[in-house]
Amino acid sequence: MAVVGIAGTLALAGCGGDSSAEDSPKLASSIKDACALGDKEKAVNWWRSGDEADLREEIAPFEKEHPDIKITIGLYRPNEIVQRMSAEMQAGKKPGADVVDGDLLTLDPLFQQGWIQDYDWAAAGTPEEHITEVNGAPGVRNSRTYIGLAYNTDVVPAAEVPKTYQDLIDSKWAGKVVYDPRGTYLQGTSVVWGPDKAIAWFDDLLDTTKAVPIEGGTASIEAVVQGQYAMTTSASQNDAQANIDSGAPLGFQLLDVIPVNDYNTALIKGAEHPNAAACFLEWWTGPEGEAGRLKVEGKSNAEAPADMPAGSELAVVDTQEDFDAADKMVTHIAESSQ
Repeated sequence: MAVVGIAGTLALAGCGGDSSAEDSPKLASSIKDACALGDKEKAVNWWRSGDEADLREEIAPFEKEHPDIKITIGLYRPNEIVQRMSAEMQAGKKPGADVVDGDLLTLDPLFQQGWIQDYDWAAAGTPEEHITEVNGAPGVRNSRTYIGLAYNTDVVPAAEVPKTYQDLIDSKWAGKVVYDPRGTYLQGTSVVWGPDKAIAWFDDLLDTTKAVPIEGGTASIEAVVQGQYAMTTSASQNDAQANIDSGAPLGFQLLDVIPVNDYNTALIKGAEHPNAAACFLEWWTGPEGEAGRLKVEGKSNAEAPADMPAGSELAVVDTQEDFDAADKMVTHIAESSQ
């Protein structure tokens, strides 16, 4: 289990997280009992981002196993989840979500304000390495994606594909490399190298390579596929592979630093349907849920990519020091892109 102490990315000062907990059904101590009670609660309100058709396909086996539990999917970006729950806290309302998914850094304010339900996920069979404790409450990692370089195979010869971030610093790539101005895809370099080296590298990327800002991994990959640019640093392995499988002229290369995006699931304290939510969370973060994500979206929960190059290093943000380093890089990239 990783114990994380990270600063909240959105202040929720003055909000009480326990106001509605006493009115909620009691959460069973075992998943078996929670599932039995969950069938009687009959609902789960699940807030996360994503494509609803994909999610419906992925959770169909759970719904078949628990036909009495209706899962309502609220599609929001992780920061929108925090904002909506903040408004509920401030209004003293019962939480609208029973369970939430998102990256840990964005959801951190919910942990810091005491709105995440404590539960013994290890006793429920969840691997220790998938449990991340923040402010005394656990989130459960459901998937891990890896960031690398996506390139147009019609434009970049195989022998010239960069193998490291430093390989991108070359005038021959001037105006041909894309990055995300929000900094999220490159923050991992700061975690591994330290902020000073990472910021100096990024400044060199702008000066030498004249890198082009495009927000969003999907948009940048599309621009590379269409031949507008040669390559993008804003590519997850699973998204790139989906394009490759569709026949697009795209290749993907993991570099010397491999930024990691962890997606986590957590129970909300005071939820209206706590047992149904716990039953679903245990399934969603377990082997059956992972199998569905891998089949539909190409996302697994493996600790490291199977094709990780020798000498490469994973950049995982799971300590205060990591968060501070990542934040400095994100801030610098955003400011440099204005």
